[in-house]
Amino acid sequence: MKLSINQGVLFYLIALLLIGLNISPFLNGISQIAILALLFFSLPKSIYPFFLDKKVQLFTVFLLIQLFSILYTTNLQYALKDLRIKSVFLLFPFLFAVFGKINRAAYIKLLWILTIGAILSVIAGVYKVWQLPNLDMRQYSIFISHIRFSYILAAIILLHLYEILLNQKLYSLTKLIAIAILFSFMIFLSSLSAIFAFLITATIILYRYFTNLKLKIFLTILFLGPTIFGLKVLFDYLPNESFENQLKKYQLSGNENYYLRVKAKENGNYIGFNLNESEIEKIWPEISGMQIDSARETIPILLRYLSSLGLSKDSAGITKLSPNDIQNIKSGISNYNFATKSNLYNRLYILYWEIDRFGNGEMPVGHSFTQRLIFWKAALGIIWQNPIFGVGIGDLPDSFAKYYQEKMPFWPEKFRKKTHNQFLSFFVSNGLLGGSMIIFALYLPFFLFQKKNIQLKIIILLMSISMLTEDTFETQAGATFFAFMYNLFLYADFENQEVSSPK
Repeated sequence: MKLSINQGVLFYLIALLLIGLNISPFLNGISQIAILALLFFSLPKSIYPFFLDKKVQLFTVFLLIQLFSILYTTNLQYALKDLRIKSVFLLFPFLFAVFGKINRAAYIKLLWILTIGAILSVIAGVYKVWQLPNLDMRQYSIFISHIRFSYILAAIILLHLYEILLNQKLYSLTKLIAIAILFSFMIFLSSLSAIFAFLITATIILYRYFTNLKLKIFLTILFLGPTIFGLKVLFDYLPNESFENQLKKYQLSGNENYYLRVKAKENGNYIGFNLNESEIEKIWPEISGMQIDSARETIPILLRYLSSLGLSKDSAGITKLSPNDIQNIKSGISNYNFATKSNLYNRLYILYWEIDRFGNGEMPVGHSFTQRLIFWKAALGIIWQNPIFGVGIGDLPDSFAKYYQEKMPFWPEKFRKKTHNQFLSFFVSNGLLGGSMIIFALYLPFFLFQKKNIQLKIIILLMSISMLTEDTFETQAGATFFAFMYNLFLYADFENQEVSSPK
């Protein structure tokens, strides 16, 4: 039986993989094993791409360099796990090289299958919101990391957006509603890196490859929305009066308490002014009904909340809190806006808060964005110690643990993470030469083949941006999604699709 990438058993296996990406790592894994089995039973035909297909050869180099580092790694178990995850970058080139290129009709079907899987995941997330409405928004991505899911949503939406501009006849009202649902949930999850990647990719693609002036004017107006929103949140955070002027007003030296030293603020109000901590510690347990120890743990949240309302941090300020405010504080809400504003507003506000606190000398412990600067500093330190061959693909986590212990013992053990930057991870594991060769082998297929394919550009841009702030290829979902979509478009056979065709 002749297998075809565009129909039959193989097509349904790919469909199963795309469904599994969003709702079931088990389905994802099973479909990969089945594809591997088909390649095995297609021997000796499956060997030919090693000798005939340059894309397969380049991705082989991508994996071989990392495989080489096993020779000097000590943690073989982690090395094999990491290689198994990244092996999809060789599995999918073989899939398309052996069984044929995908045509446009099959691609459109697969895009909608991927979309249906994402919608099922969104439905599960919305159901969890209905059941447990007060969780961290990240927990509403049930099956995979909210960051990975947000990037998948961004890719799906951008691919559909391109198809709409290319051929509006493909899209009914029902399909447009489905796309709107995915976009709304991406905004709800509030992964700023994924939203940023979405906006950057959309801007580059649409302005670079679409010539219609009215479309560009519309897009310019459309993209002004996020800019204005971001500035609105920033202005809500910034103080109306400078810190120095307020110091003069309150006749303080600036060193009376920790909050003044780090210039901590909420909604533009400095926490360190009008502060009487001893009075707060005495009256808060009485007002809140909390035990003394628990109440003391809540004091920093209370001070931030009072400042967000512009209240004094003393008994007079506490007595002005409503029962709802008190409950918010007991629930760990540190700013009254967080209880009423959107997730995106809150996440953007927290980003400004993190940057401001870091810039004023506070350790970024537990801060999503600024603590990455610590991870990157540790990665650069490890690279400096092992510039030639790196530490080996298996010793990546162990090398970070050792570096933190020796060079940064002040950094809490709970937050001693890896790079959160895939490019740096390559250099840490394989050294400067090996890391450079890996990145070269990863990107060269794009520049040599199909670089005019706009869908491929969308995937490359999203993948590259994600690699700046995430270990994208060290999770099954991230590696599988980008490896499959990358190779799908590398091997695509889309007739009558020119870059300049959409008007």
